[in-house]
Amino acid sequence: MIAEFAVEPRVMAQWRHFQVLHDDFGVPRGRFLSRYPGEWAKEVARLAHQFTHDMTNTPLNAKRIEEHLFGEAFRRKLIPARRPYDKSRPWLANATGIEGDRAFDGIVAEGNPQQHPRVLVAGEFLKSDPLYRVETGRKVGRTATEIATCAGPLLRVSEELVLVDPNFKVADDYNRPVHRFLDTLEELLRQRQKMPHPLKRLELHLERAPGRSAAGIQHDFERRLAARVLKGMALKVFLWHAREVGEELHPRFVFSEYGGIQFDYGLDEGGHQGGKTLVTLLSEGLWLELRRDYSAEGTTFAIDPTTDIFVIRGK
Repeated sequence: MIAEFAVEPRVMAQWRHFQVLHDDFGVPRGRFLSRYPGEWAKEVARLAHQFTHDMTNTPLNAKRIEEHLFGEAFRRKLIPARRPYDKSRPWLANATGIEGDRAFDGIVAEGNPQQHPRVLVAGEFLKSDPLYRVETGRKVGRTATEIATCAGPLLRVSEELVLVDPNFKVADDYNRPVHRFLDTLEELLRQRQKMPHPLKRLELHLERAPGRSAAGIQHDFERRLAARVLKGMALKVFLWHAREVGEELHPRFVFSEYGGIQFDYGLDEGGHQGGKTLVTLLSEGLWLELRRDYSAEGTTFAIDPTTDIFVIRGK
C-alpha cells in the first residue's frame, strides 16, 4: 500500500522534474522516497546549484529546491535506505543492483540504457503507468497477518508506532483473553521487531471502560500484555474518554512520525471468515490533527494523566 522509490539525485536536482515529482511522495501519496545514498538530499542540493551554470535551473529555483529538501514536510517523505552503496559505481547501477526483498519498488532515473523493468525515465512516463501508480485505499482481510502486512511499510521505517483503537480489549466480561485484539497487536510488534533500528515510541490509545477502576484496568493489561509485548519494548497505554460535548472516540489508526493509516473496522481480527476492512492513508493535515488529539496538547478528548496512563514492559 506504500511503495518505496529511489530517485536519481540528478533528476530531483532539475527544477523541471522537481516541481513535477516532489508532491508525489509521503504516506498520503502512497510512496516513500528513499534517501539513497545517505547523503542524497545534500547531493541533490549541490547539483541543483551546479545546474544554474548551464541554465538548467535558475538561481531562484535552485534555492527553492534546497529549501524544500530540508524542510520538515519534505523530511517526512524521505526514509533511510539502509542499503549498500558503492561510490565507485554509477547511481543507477547501484539502485538496479539491489534485488530480492530489498529491491526498490520503482526507480526514477535520467535514462534506462539496460531497459531495467523497475526503472522509469524522468519526463517520459505517465503517473498512471502501472509501475508508478499506487492505491491510497483498499480492502484488507481482517486477520492479524493481513492487518500487520498492510501496515508493514510504515512499521519497517518508523521509530514511532502509535496504535489507536477505542474498542481495544485484553479480556471480555468473563475475564477470558480477547485474542482478536491480542493476536493483532502481537503480530504488529513481531513484524516491527525484525527491523535493526530501535523503536523509540510505542503507544496504545483506547477508550476508558466505564465503571472500572484504573488500577483494575492496568492489572488486566499487565496480565495479558506483558508476554505479548516483546522483550525490550515498553508499551505506553492511554485511557481516554469523550468530553460531555464534542467528538466520540471511534475511528482506528496506526500512526508513526511519517504519517498515518486508518482502519475502518479496527485493529482486531474479526467478523466472519473472509471479512474485510477498508484501509485508507491519511492526508498530511488530518494526520497532524489526529496526532494532536491523542497527545498532551490535545483538547478533543480527556484523560487523567495520574491514573489513566501506564506502561507495560515486555518480558
